[in-house]
Amino acid sequence: MVKKSSNKSNSSNIRTRIKSSIKNFFVKATGPIRDSKVWKFLRRTILRSPFKGYFVNAFKELKYVEWPNRRKAWSLTITVILFSTLFAILTTGLDYGFEKIAKQLFLK
Repeated sequence: MVKKSSNKSNSSNIRTRIKSSIKNFFVKATGPIRDSKVWKFLRRTILRSPFKGYFVNAFKELKYVEWPNRRKAWSLTITVILFSTLFAILTTGLDYGFEKIAKQLFLK
């Protein structure tokens, strides 16, 4: 039983070291960007604006989205294309009909 707890602490120690290494890499890689005047301007204006809460909440909400599989996505895509085509045909037909009626009423 002692070995299991040491394995857990050992694996958590490895995870902590990996996370720390990744964090250090990104801090070094993004250092020049974070020190630039453009980034400071963006932080002052956009990131502290009232819209910040909207974007933060929108990205949090994406965690709860259930994305469809490939088959369902194709099915939904075909449904949208068919509906759009039928609606375009209906709108074109109504436009053509109203044009004919208007020409008969006003051009006689």
